[in-house]
Amino acid sequence: MVYRPCADIPPPSDADVDTAETVEAASAIERGERHLRMLAELTEVAMTLARSLGELALARIDEVKSTDAKLAPGEDSTAAFSKISQTIRRTIDLEARLAEPLAIRRTGLAAARSARRAALDEAHKTAVDDAIEYALADAFCGVYPEPDEDELDMVRSVAEDFHWEFDEFRDYLDRPVGETVARLCAKLNFDPTSCIDDDGTWMVRCPPQERNTARNPMTGAPVCYAETSVADLSLPDSVSGLAATGPPP
Repeated sequence: MVYRPCADIPPPSDADVDTAETVEAASAIERGERHLRMLAELTEVAMTLARSLGELALARIDEVKSTDAKLAPGEDSTAAFSKISQTIRRTIDLEARLAEPLAIRRTGLAAARSARRAALDEAHKTAVDDAIEYALADAFCGVYPEPDEDELDMVRSVAEDFHWEFDEFRDYLDRPVGETVARLCAKLNFDPTSCIDDDGTWMVRCPPQERNTARNPMTGAPVCYAETSVADLSLPDSVSGLAATGPPP
């Protein structure tokens, strides 16, 4: 018997989600957040100064009132307080002007990462589906080396029904491709040796003539399939009754 390893398709990691654009956006957001923290700190310091200057201004005014003295020429006891107050108002305004675009950037970054994650998850699902289909076709052709197209298409269709309808297959993206293929082979009453766990490595039986066929490292698809999908391949009469009778119990 000729076997090949079932391709394992690792799910996308968090590191795969960021692109050059999102990394740049994240850096800009980090800088913006740092600037806002600095402005907040400056505002707190300025408020401390404003309180002290306000106390000094009030004390000077009280002094003038209590002694009937006059302010020195050009003296403005509230000048320093007025200046720091104006600085605080400008800092608060700057903080508000920086916060608005920063919030927009955060929303945009979250949306970009979400879209990227969805695209990666969809690509992962497609690759796993393809790997399962090719492995199942190999398992069948390993038992029936010369199937016709109708038979192979029949097996694939029935397998898809199991794939989507049976609860035991609903978590298939979280387990090895070979395990799902082995379960499908069992449901389809294939030879028990069609897909086996060889000391932790899932191996699928394939046609002898494909012993040296180059394969797609991601899906396990033979290069000779080229543009041909599993649906375009052929399968034998031994499963032709599956369509009429439904899945095996």
